Amino acid sequence: MFSLIKNEKGFSYAEILVAVVILGLVFNSAFFIYERGIAWWNQGDKEIEVQQSLRIVMDRLTKDLRMATINSLEGNLVEEEIIEEDPDKVKLHFKDYISFTVKTKVNNSIISEKRYYEKTSANRLLTGKVHPLQPLAENIFELYVIYDKHANVVTVNLSGTYDGVSSNLESRTYLRVE
Repeated sequence: MFSLIKNEKGFSYAEILVAVVILGLVFNSAFFIYERGIAWWNQGDKEIEVQQSLRIVMDRLTKDLRMATINSLEGNLVEEEIIEEDPDKVKLHFKDYISFTVKTKVNNSIISEKRYYEKTSANRLLTGKVHPLQPLAENIFELYVIYDKHANVVTVNLSGTYDGVSSNLESRTYLRVE
């Protein structure tokens, strides 16, 4: 009986230790890849959230601006800039708040309505025809509107941010000539 035990071969302590270390490295690498994949997925979700908010706002705002009339833009004026190449051209910079009159045709009669867009300190964009305004989108960091009086062009710049991820959109819209 003792002779059987002596002749049996097994793993030495060193061989088991090497196998455990290699197995640990494999599991550690797999966990690292899994963890990075989850982080990248979450980053992508945040980017999508910001971009969707910006697209919703830009779509609604440009649709309304296409119906806006010249000289109906109002807002908190930040800067008035005279363009050097064309002294008759003036750009007005509005930040965080803009309102304008929209003219729509209903049953062959023209209806004028005031539209408001306002960015709150909580990065929410509110909109509506009357106060209190209704929420339109979240994660809007900045609403910046440049109105070129000479060309009747409105350039809308939107910036959004969500948990460290940011994105920007810009659109140009021509105002209606009455």
